Amino acid sequence: MEILDQIEGYLARTGTKASMFGRVAVGDPRFVRDLRDGRRPRQKTKQRVICFLASADAETREESENVGSIDLRSNEGLTDATGQAIYNSDGDSDK
Repeated sequence: MEILDQIEGYLARTGTKASMFGRVAVGDPRFVRDLRDGRRPRQKTKQRVICFLASADAETREESENVGSIDLRSNEGLTDATGQAIYNSDGDSDK
């Protein structure tokens, strides 16, 4: 997959503006626009982008794991990211 395709996917998933991505990932707010216009990045720049995307994906996975869950095997019910009960299976709200 080309680097631009990976970036476009990231932008679509996160709602990040192209200029912000370029500024944060490689220090160039015009980076994505230039890629769209045919710019071919150096290998070192591609590596920076790949590392940025991998790091961002890891953070996203970590955050989604900590959002909270419903434990169907117990009476715990809905919990927040810290494990505090938000809604017990008996129907009472704790918050």
